[in-house]
Amino acid sequence: MNYLQFDRVITLASKDTKKGARIVAKVFYRILRKNGFSENQIIDIATNILSCLTESLKGYEKKIEKTRKEENEGM
Repeated sequence: MNYLQFDRVITLASKDTKKGARIVAKVFYRILRKNGFSENQIIDIATNILSCLTESLKGYEKKIEKTRKEENEGM
């Protein structure tokens, strides 16, 4: 599977997020295994993806907190 095929899987999966998440995870896992990644390497990748998500959520929370603060100061 090449990048364009994986991108298409992602696009289609986004239409049904619950089922789509599972499909994306399976396809991504298969690509990694096919390319010789070990179980430990895949765990490291998953850990890094979760770290990226955590950082993104922290940024989102800060943005919400700032907006609320600005709204409260405007009252």
